[in-house]
Amino acid sequence: MAAKIDYDKMDIVLAVYSSEEADDVTAELLMERIPCARRKIGAGKTGNFLMAMNNYGEEIFVNREDMERAKAVIEAWREKKAAKRAEEAAAADREPAEEDLAEKRRIRHARFYAVVVLVIVVLLFIYQNR
Repeated sequence: MAAKIDYDKMDIVLAVYSSEEADDVTAELLMERIPCARRKIGAGKTGNFLMAMNNYGEEIFVNREDMERAKAVIEAWREKKAAKRAEEAAAADREPAEEDLAEKRRIRHARFYAVVVLVIVVLLFIYQNR
């Protein structure tokens, strides 16, 4: 059984609003050998189950003596995350590759020929049923 975490000896270093971000930050802290704990926002000392289940996010706790190191790790994580977002935005803004344009042209031609064939089939059907 896991040891009970004493949140009174720890301080909140960060509150995140998705489990993915909480996983990322926790992994970064543990790689730097900073012990940390997570708790659902709203769980509090009373353990309010309904508030914790509303998925408001998670709080990340570290020991008071590790607070400065944890803040430095979190700042580096935020910079890395911002750089990744900027890189994704730059990739989205790039001009489409020539292959993408050629593929779009092929699709457009295929749709055009499909419409022409459909019109011919409908006209033949109407002509035969006169």
